[in-house]
Amino acid sequence: MKGHCLSRRRAGLWKALTAVLCVVFLMLAFAGCSDDGESSSGGQGKIDGLGEKTTGTWVVEMYVCGTDLESENGAASDDLAELTKKTPPEGVTFVIQTGGAKKWQNKDVKRKEIDRFVYDKDGLRKVEHKKDADMAATDTFADFLHYANDNYAADHRILIVWDHGGGTVFGACYDERTGNMMKLNQMQDALASTYDKNTEKPPFDIVGFDCCLMATYGVANTFEGYGRYLVASQELEPGNGWYYTGIVNGFNK
Repeated sequence: MKGHCLSRRRAGLWKALTAVLCVVFLMLAFAGCSDDGESSSGGQGKIDGLGEKTTGTWVVEMYVCGTDLESENGAASDDLAELTKKTPPEGVTFVIQTGGAKKWQNKDVKRKEIDRFVYDKDGLRKVEHKKDADMAATDTFADFLHYANDNYAADHRILIVWDHGGGTVFGACYDERTGNMMKLNQMQDALASTYDKNTEKPPFDIVGFDCCLMATYGVANTFEGYGRYLVASQELEPGNGWYYTGIVNGFNK
């Protein structure tokens, strides 16, 4: 799986390129896969809550499968540290699940269990730990979606999948302990177990993959009706992944 992603290293140039990729793919609406070929936002170029100023309450669900990116390079730990450099405003909550790595390079995440964290205006805190499970399994992903939906109500939701990516063929979320990778049909089954598919009002405003190779028609088609916008990379992702301090800052505009 090392070939799917570059080793994660910190570099200002790569952060700039990542920002450009995010802007480009944010403009790709899921409704582009619909039969009438029109945007589900009515062709207005923006959707409720994603205009010049974010409005309402937001939940950002982060499914962080650490794999060798974490066990060898501490990349997931680095991104969690980036996330917590800025405090989100009132009404913005990050719900995070970690797993899928042989070891974690921070003191808060345990390697032989599934951990769940919340990050909001009151800081980062662990809210639950569960028995270890395969992060590439449909049931594990579905259980996280259920948990976030049942416990954290919001006007708007964002889903971020963090790990290696293999596009339409291989999917994403490679668990280095089990050697399994979650296929697109598994992701779709997990979503369907939690939400009704709705192209007019999907449950997620944005579905994002902090992974390589996930900006494909197959991925967009899989999440049509579950997310309005897709944020992903068509190529190998820059080594550092996304810049999470900037994501939190975006809610403070």
